[in-house]
Amino acid sequence: MSATKNNFNEIDEGTDYVGYLEAFQLITSNVKTVGVEELPLALSVGRIAAADIVARVSYPSSDVTLKDGYAVVSADVEKATPRRPVRLRIIGSVYAGGRHEGRVNPGSTIKVCSGAPIPPGADAVVSEELCEEISPAEVLVKADAAKGRNVLVAGGEVKAGETIVKKGERLLPGFLGLAAAAGINNVSVYRRPRIAIIGVGDEVVAPGSNLNPGQLYASNLVTMEAWLASFGISCLASVVQDNETAIKSEMSKYLRDVDVILTSGGAWGSERDLVIGVLDKLGWREIFHHVR
Repeated sequence: MSATKNNFNEIDEGTDYVGYLEAFQLITSNVKTVGVEELPLALSVGRIAAADIVARVSYPSSDVTLKDGYAVVSADVEKATPRRPVRLRIIGSVYAGGRHEGRVNPGSTIKVCSGAPIPPGADAVVSEELCEEISPAEVLVKADAAKGRNVLVAGGEVKAGETIVKKGERLLPGFLGLAAAAGINNVSVYRRPRIAIIGVGDEVVAPGSNLNPGQLYASNLVTMEAWLASFGISCLASVVQDNETAIKSEMSKYLRDVDVILTSGGAWGSERDLVIGVLDKLGWREIFHHVR
């Protein structure tokens, strides 16, 4: 059964049954948005963005090499092959996070490690497995490298001001890693709803309790809890007997602390199904009752 407080929309009172899709649409169109909270990136995976996430800086901040190798002028090596390698003079080396003040001119090269900035003058990188360093000062390049080969240009992953995640999208690990690279450390996400589940019925007992003849364990509660847990949502759960006062008391207790109450049992409409009457007394309005 689905019900909500008086400020929600009504549907045609003559409609006894709705289809699954209609029921889903009625729920989503009447749901209230919960609050917003700020979380560190690593703790926000799987959550829903409450605002656009926009890159503060470009990543990478400069042209960088994607491989270990040699930064070259592409025109120098356009005819290089294993049989006819091109000999280049090594004028230095640069590592990730470092810089080299020299310039790569025709006939020269700078040795680079993956992630290192591309030195001035170079426009391509030949990976080290395609080269043979014959001395600390010289290398034989055995393959060509077109302009831009093995180079990640500045802003190639994301540019400053670019939207990484739009409001309402789920935050996945890859997005969060990119956000970190773009200078972001906290994000605004929707708070997870607080949910309570109430199992109703004289025949229902909590799992692990003694089971008398005619009784059954509240397996539906566990199934619902497990589904919620799969979405990262924890909940409160309890079992009450077919007693209007007990049901009302349990619901009233949860109303102070949760956003959603789910019930299992006691809602079909027979004289022993007391949940509907309790909801009426609590001032809740029915959106739909039966689902085909």
